[in-house]
Amino acid sequence: MKTLLCTLGVLVIAALSVSGLAAEEGAALPGRDLPEAWSATFLDEPVFNGRLRLVAAGPPDAPPVLLVHGLGENGWRDWREVIPELAEDYRVLAIDLPGFGESSTVAREVPLSPASYSRLLSWLRAELELDELHLVGHSMGGAVALYHAADQPEGLASLTLVDVAGILQRTAFVRESVMAEYSDVWLPGRLGDHARRLINWGGSIVERLGMLPDFTEALRRSDAAWAAVLGDRANANAALSLIDTDFTGPIARLGMPVSIIWGDRDPIAPLRTGHLLEGRLATARLRVIEGAAHVPMQTHTDEFMAALNQALRSPPKTGRTLRAPAGEVTRDYVCRNERGGRISGDFRHVVIENCTDVHLFDVSARSVDIEGAIVRMTHVRVTAGEGPALKARGATVNATHVRLEGAPAVHVSDSRLDIAGGTLHARDAALRVGAPSIVILSVSEMRSARYSGGLHSAVRAENVVLDENFSR
Repeated sequence: MKTLLCTLGVLVIAALSVSGLAAEEGAALPGRDLPEAWSATFLDEPVFNGRLRLVAAGPPDAPPVLLVHGLGENGWRDWREVIPELAEDYRVLAIDLPGFGESSTVAREVPLSPASYSRLLSWLRAELELDELHLVGHSMGGAVALYHAADQPEGLASLTLVDVAGILQRTAFVRESVMAEYSDVWLPGRLGDHARRLINWGGSIVERLGMLPDFTEALRRSDAAWAAVLGDRANANAALSLIDTDFTGPIARLGMPVSIIWGDRDPIAPLRTGHLLEGRLATARLRVIEGAAHVPMQTHTDEFMAALNQALRSPPKTGRTLRAPAGEVTRDYVCRNERGGRISGDFRHVVIENCTDVHLFDVSARSVDIEGAIVRMTHVRVTAGEGPALKARGATVNATHVRLEGAPAVHVSDSRLDIAGGTLHARDAALRVGAPSIVILSVSEMRSARYSGGLHSAVRAENVVLDENFSR
């Protein structure tokens, strides 16, 4: 019972913090009066059996753009600043998702999940005969749009995702959300190094709590339990349903071009999620807005509109590929007892010992060996012959969009390894664990002699080949 309550407390707090931050970041609720050229109606929808608020602007015969909002009380009003410019060239449609804004509340026992909201979009598209639709989703709405486009891409002209929340595996998402507040901590020299290690230790505590048994399984089995825990709180309901969704399948199925827009200072949906999506989607382009946080369309409207107009008019034609070595590489990168900074390029071996602030970005190597260090890896390819591609001892490694090939692909010991959007390849075992370690895998895949398939889980393990755990 204590474990269940602890898990409940952590996740409800995480969900409410996400919704609270989203509401605070957005502008204050505008007045209910709409510009004269806009219209607002209610539609009776059959998915949640309620009334759906729909706001429309722009020429009715222009190409349609559907805007899907995220968590928070604003609902469709999160898009208010960008609608006037969009309406010059498009038929703009903005909705309040059921449970939000002026749409109907939803029965307490009904999870507000991306799958359910996707069915709502299917109905709305058919009801309004929306052909060649440009679909744009923000935060939770971005996750809904992604889920929907994976299942029903026919008739979509483009897909744009903005600061998408909830894609990371639950444990990783909780840690990133809680620790984002401390990401800008700066102190000089060794004092700064100690502070970062202390913050990292605090994150590990949150991480352990987030790995406790999944109470949402119990909630799903009992309508009364779901209602008792979540009540009428749509934000908490939707947030918990969101972080309980595995997007590995939808992302793998999504074949259409995708434009991704992200604020580089987002404390709610970390930028690593944007890099994950850019790397895992077949055809995608990431546009980062400097200085923007979670609601760039409100805080950086001009930059956002430039990115959105490009997305609507010129969807990407290529995807992000991991760096392949250019010819024979002989140089190594070695960091010992220092602050490493951002490193890019082709290397033979990468060795990092007792360093902080090391970020391997757009790197190829034959091996990466990390000991007693805190390291980030983004868009990294490691192709080893014999031996592990990535070896971590007493380390914290945060890896996003990586391809690791070796024998094994990964060997960790007394470490915390968080891989998002990773591919692990090995002839035999892909992921070996020595001394007790935490391994978190989000929207990743493994190809080995012992297991082939998706990876979206968090485990504490020791002295084990994890491939065999996933194959059960």
